[in-house]
Amino acid sequence: MLETRAKFVRETWVKRCNKWIFVSDETNASFPTISFGTKKGRKHLTTKTMRAFDYIYEHHINDADWFLKADDDTYVIMENLRYLFA
Repeated sequence: MLETRAKFVRETWVKRCNKWIFVSDETNASFPTISFGTKKGRKHLTTKTMRAFDYIYEHHINDADWFLKADDDTYVIMENLRYLFA
């Protein structure tokens, strides 16, 4: 998945983010991600999301005014989102 769908996210709208973090079940030396050791599957998405927000709170809470959680099938127009939050 990292070399397919997540790659396109990184090459498109994520470029316009000030900072970004990819969370994944997989590790890949050529694609930096954070893994929390959660089990794969839709059944465990809530746990993975909670751990990701815990990580952001512990390590990056002062790095931004707001945070966005998006999946690899999401496309965000960052300029519009920034305008909305301004």
